[in-house]
Amino acid sequence: MFSYGNFAMSLIDIVNGLLDVYSLLILLRAVLSWFSPSHTSRLFLLLYQVTEPVLSPLRRIIPLGGVDFSP
Repeated sequence: MFSYGNFAMSLIDIVNGLLDVYSLLILLRAVLSWFSPSHTSRLFLLLYQVTEPVLSPLRRIIPLGGVDFSP
């Protein structure tokens, strides 16, 4: 029998999983920035395209000179 409670919990689990993956991508981008990767590498470009829509507005809210605390 179909239960909306189970469906809602499954949907919440999926969203939590996606947020976990997104958090890992942001962390990976932050770690890679310490090693000054080539900005033409496919991995860096993919991470930039996926994470920049969230990090860019945060950078405007948290201006702290030359240090990027947005991740």
